[in-house]
Amino acid sequence: MNLDNFLCWFQSFDVQLDHVRVQHCPKSGFGLYSTKKITEQQILLLSIPQKLFIKPNACENENFSGFEQLISFLLENPTNPYVEFLKSIETVPQWRRNPTENYPKQLSDPMKIHDEKYLLSRQKFAQYSDELFQWAYYSINTRCVHFDMQIESKQSDDNLCLIPFLG
Repeated sequence: MNLDNFLCWFQSFDVQLDHVRVQHCPKSGFGLYSTKKITEQQILLLSIPQKLFIKPNACENENFSGFEQLISFLLENPTNPYVEFLKSIETVPQWRRNPTENYPKQLSDPMKIHDEKYLLSRQKFAQYSDELFQWAYYSINTRCVHFDMQIESKQSDDNLCLIPFLG
């Protein structure tokens, strides 16, 4: 795993991790753990500078949705420490790996809608292998957060971003 490289890079931006540590748990993955007792008055544990946020405008392709621009960033920046860290984490959901299983209708209908969106995006990244595209797509799908960029846009995913530390 690239956790040590990622943390060194992360701390080079003066992000303080004085009272927390990152730890991997076999059943739940990576987590942020306190190294001391926290009281209600000490709510802020970690502040990540906005300059580290990966936003849709990181890629200037007008044919891409905001979500696809984030995919493009991951695929085109393989040596970024956060991207390297994400590559060490399993992001593809189990249902995607086993699409032939029979799922209940309340799951299969949303899965079909999701699959249509996935395939539309996949067509725009034909130069990448299925495995690499799946990794990037689901890294965004499982880790992006809404962040109001205060831009006028009709696309809701133009206000999505990745914040390094969400692993």
